[in-house]
Parts: sequence; C-alpha cells; structure tokens
Amino acid sequence: MYVFDCLLYLIYLQWNMTCGPSIAAAQNTQALFVLGVMIGSFFVGGLGDKFGRFPVVLACQFLCGLFGLLSSFALNWNVYVGLRLMTGFFLSGIIIIGFVLTSELVGPSKRGVIGAMPGLAFALGISTLSLVSWFTKDWKVMSIIFGIVGIVCTIPCYW
Repeated sequence: MYVFDCLLYLIYLQWNMTCGPSIAAAQNTQALFVLGVMIGSFFVGGLGDKFGRFPVVLACQFLCGLFGLLSSFALNWNVYVGLRLMTGFFLSGIIIIGFVLTSELVGPSKRGVIGAMPGLAFALGISTLSLVSWFTKDWKVMSIIFGIVGIVCTIPCYW
C-alpha cells in the first residue's frame, strides 16, 4: 500500500468521492468541461458575428477566468462541475474567435503560421500549469491563480 502526503489536496477526496458511483462521477469532470467547450462552440461564433469579435472574445476571456476562479470556491461536486462546464463554454469563445481574429490581421500567405500561434500559447500555458502545480499541490490555489490571471489579462486587452 502506498501513502502519498498530497492526497489531502485531491478534489475527489475533499468531497469524499472515493467509492462506487461517486468515483466514476469524479473521473468524468474533465469530460464535462470538454462538453462545455463543445456546447459553447455552437454559440460563440454567432455571438461574435452579431456583437463583434473583439468584444465577445474579451467577454469570453473575462468570464472564463471568472468561472475558473469561482470553481475554487465550489462547495460540492455538482457546483464545481457546473462552473467547469461554464468555463469550458467560454473557453471555446477564446479559441474560436481568437483564431479568426488573428487570421484576419495578416495576409493569406501568413495565415498558416499565425493560425498555429494559439497552439504555441496553449503549450506554454500547459507548461506553466505543470510548474505551478509542482509548487502549490492544491487544486484550489491553482484555480485561484489561473482564474485571477485570466481576469487580469483581460484588462490590457480592453484598451
């Protein structure tokens, strides 16, 4: 039997989801986040066309950070999953509209290179996530950090 000192920081242990159907539900949290991304992808493109791409991508960035931040204060798994689903919903706006915005800024010959840049940003973000998780070891602290970063990064984009 192995004992890890970081088990206190695992989200499913906090809400006592270690047996039976509870553990299966806890393991599906990421799938529900991706479901939010899928649902959002059906709506945010139309919102960007109707209200303008730049305001919608800013709103999506702010709301993605806000729901990510709020997820760290969830009192139970149902609230947590709902907040993660909304985070995924607004993340799709950042991905889809951000890609279109960056592609519109350059000529057709440079769109392939510029279109790949969000993938580079994603890789950098995942690397940063790994680094922060190494030092914090607590999902709530990580959620607070990245939620605040998402909200703060919206401010300079506004101007």
